[in-house]
Amino acid sequence: MTHSLRQPFRYLLVCGLLLCTSLVQAQVPITSDNDPRGYRFLALDNGLRVLLINDPTSDKSAASMNVKVGSAQDPSTHAGLAHFLEHMLFLGTEKYPQADEYQAFISEHGGSHNAFTAQDKTNYFFDIDPRYLEAALDRFSQFFIAPLFTAKYVDRERHAVHSEYQSKFKEDGRRGYSVLKQVMAPNHPLAGFSVGSLETLQDRPGKPLRQALIDFYQRYYSSHRMTAALIGPQPLDELERLARNAFTAIDRRAAPLAQAKLPLFADGTLPQTLKIATIKDQKNLSLSFPIPAQQHLYRSKPAHYVTAILGDEGEGSLLSLLKQQGLATGLSAGVGFGDEYQQLLDVSIDLTEAGYTRYPEIIDHFFQTVRLIRQQGVQERLFREQQQIADMRFRFREPSKATYYAMRLAGNLDEYPVEDLIRGDYLLFDFEPAQITTVINQLRPENMLITLSAPDITGNQRDPWFDTDYSLTPVAEHQLAQWRQGPVNSALRLPPPNPYLASDFSLRTGASSAVPSSISVMPGLRLWHQRDSEFSTPKADFFFNFRSPLANDSVRHHLLTRLYIALVNESLNRETYPAHVAGLDSRLYPHMRGFSARVSGFSGKQGVLLRNLVQGLRDFAPAPEGFAIEMRKLKQELENSLKDKPYHQTLEQVYQQVLVGQWSTQEQLAELETLTVNDLLAFWPQLYKNGEIEALAHGNLNNEDAIRLAEELRPLLNNTRVVAVPHRGIKLLASAAAEIALDVDHNDTAVTLYYQAQQAGNTMRANYGLLNQILSASFYNQLRTEQQLGYIVFSSAMPIMEHPGLIFVVQSPSTPAAKLVAAIEEFIGESHARIAAITEQELAQHKQSLLIKLLKKDQKLNERSQRYWKEIDNGHTEFNSREQLAEAIRNVTLKDLQDTIRTLNSKKLTVLAPGHSQPDQAPILEARLKPAA
Repeated sequence: MTHSLRQPFRYLLVCGLLLCTSLVQAQVPITSDNDPRGYRFLALDNGLRVLLINDPTSDKSAASMNVKVGSAQDPSTHAGLAHFLEHMLFLGTEKYPQADEYQAFISEHGGSHNAFTAQDKTNYFFDIDPRYLEAALDRFSQFFIAPLFTAKYVDRERHAVHSEYQSKFKEDGRRGYSVLKQVMAPNHPLAGFSVGSLETLQDRPGKPLRQALIDFYQRYYSSHRMTAALIGPQPLDELERLARNAFTAIDRRAAPLAQAKLPLFADGTLPQTLKIATIKDQKNLSLSFPIPAQQHLYRSKPAHYVTAILGDEGEGSLLSLLKQQGLATGLSAGVGFGDEYQQLLDVSIDLTEAGYTRYPEIIDHFFQTVRLIRQQGVQERLFREQQQIADMRFRFREPSKATYYAMRLAGNLDEYPVEDLIRGDYLLFDFEPAQITTVINQLRPENMLITLSAPDITGNQRDPWFDTDYSLTPVAEHQLAQWRQGPVNSALRLPPPNPYLASDFSLRTGASSAVPSSISVMPGLRLWHQRDSEFSTPKADFFFNFRSPLANDSVRHHLLTRLYIALVNESLNRETYPAHVAGLDSRLYPHMRGFSARVSGFSGKQGVLLRNLVQGLRDFAPAPEGFAIEMRKLKQELENSLKDKPYHQTLEQVYQQVLVGQWSTQEQLAELETLTVNDLLAFWPQLYKNGEIEALAHGNLNNEDAIRLAEELRPLLNNTRVVAVPHRGIKLLASAAAEIALDVDHNDTAVTLYYQAQQAGNTMRANYGLLNQILSASFYNQLRTEQQLGYIVFSSAMPIMEHPGLIFVVQSPSTPAAKLVAAIEEFIGESHARIAAITEQELAQHKQSLLIKLLKKDQKLNERSQRYWKEIDNGHTEFNSREQLAEAIRNVTLKDLQDTIRTLNSKKLTVLAPGHSQPDQAPILEARLKPAA
């Protein structure tokens, strides 16, 4: 009797468990109507959660593993250990002990890889030719199953981490972030130094560094803290098999994470004023307010309501008022830094010289805006408009690159329920006025950290990690009292209804050509058009290029063109910002042959925005005050470029030396000093005297739509004599090698070796591309992993104006320039043997990898528009240059590669930036450029 009752109960229990399991595994995220991909959620027995994504259109497979452990878990004995662990997992596992096995495999099969460590998570990711996903996952999963932590690489890689730290030593963003941590509550987990250095990553009494790594890994790298995403063209059943095979063996460990609920700032420390010295000439005011953490409120997003108003740039906004008063040039608002208990709501304001000296007035205007929001109450109209915009963006969202999509969704598995994995970032579901009011009530003067950043600040304290001067002082009570009260400026108002909100999402019908076709609209304008028949989205891209022989025929005209476009952009900002919010972006920018404009997004109201843009170009009338501000911004931009990372400056120097008509920063700064507003007023009408326009209309536009948009450009061609403006050429290097040394204010040394092909054309581009495909992984492994010459180490095929070239780049905190050059040249010398040893089978694999990258499918409408636009700009109006280059790659022989590498040294440019921490390099600065043909 008992037995007979127990059997049905056991049967029901088993069925119930199976039913629960199937329900869990049947969960899928809610997707947009525009998403054709298939999804499946898995919860493995070890607690690891996986999202599988079948994308039949993808030509890559990708994977991401998100580990819910980051720098907040660093032990006090080893700051930066989580980041260091991220580095170490790439350097060998029990199953694949070679340090470069994973990297080489990914590179050889058309893929890419990377990882990052944040305060609360560490994310590892890669993409690859789908045929090799299983083998790549086998190598990838071993990071989380059986890493080696080989002793020699523990010692070497701590130098790589130190090099990474040193490479960021003069980045103002990093410096400011480090100072912020100094003024936080000292016991907060986020207040520590998170990068790591030789000082923090060393053996401690009773705790060798390698043992600390192993202990950290075994304590925190547990399967139940891991979430993964796999995406590819494989069916979901196949992806599930791969995920189970790869991730089931990852151990589940019991060690809990510390979840201390601590305020970001100690009680009684706010309000304060933090002043930080910057390296670049940039002046900024940031107002930061601790608010309750927002992630769990994703359905209502109360802080978004507030920051959307504070960050508005349209008529009546805070920024509009500050610009009218000449106090600011830009403003952004958002919620970021923090943890699951508390975050900072930040308003960041780019200051003019006047704004820097009068920053208390700016803070007063800010609190007037907050009072306006309070006085007018939480308005459902504004929320519903934000909700409508969010819904449009989600409904018509287009696919992102497979790697980034996997990264995002692997991270989202820790943030949202499965059904909201995709839409949780986008949608506003619930109108919750009380939650919004809670956020508004935190925006009080007494709950504020004021941060003022500028190069002329002298502090009384110094950040121990980035050597940054700063000071921290209380805010005077009389100042707080002033900010708490007073009338609201009559120029301030809440955002009006957005005139650019799309309402017509219908798709155009009619004929569609295989590639863009040319339409004759008017003399001097060549229009290319293709109605999209693949992406099925109510969006379009309209690009046009006005070419003038005057735009860049001298350094003076180059600068005047830049100033003209900058001032037009500024005059249009209040018009273009609401369009941007409504999903209709525009960009106006200068280039070597004139200027271009792009209008992208929902197609319904593109004509209105384009008309306003053209009107701004033709009704140009700058005020002297606005001209002075843009002159100052341009001067700052040029001067700050001289403070970029050393390797950036060496690469820029290559372009300046090779591109004809590329003026140096020093030449531009000298000429800028001579310009006046009257020079600009005299110049810009001359820009239109001679020229031509080329345009592209692509997307949800039929023939008539495209012609109507092109007709909006007619005012730009009035009184213009039509002339063709040819491409600028490049300078061919002399046979003798050229060398340049730059005086860069940085401790790191950087070296770029640029090898220029003797002939142009697809044959040589194919050879140079294959050389880099074969050599890049071994170059990185040899100079970075084995020799530890620097953190920044890479090579790349670099065609300039389609003329083939190859670059090798290293930036180092400790190695002299001469040694870096010698190491690169030694590697090139040894590569002759590497190329000679390549087999036909290996060459075929490298060709396939390069072809995958070259012929990758367009994932969204704008990607295809950009590709078409590049073809038009280069004169490839048959739109098949990729296919032509692909054919050249297929035809490359082993002998071709051997011949190419033998002649690699015939045209070489070496650019050095000797580090200031290495005084023995000073004589290098006497080097001069050798004559070039």
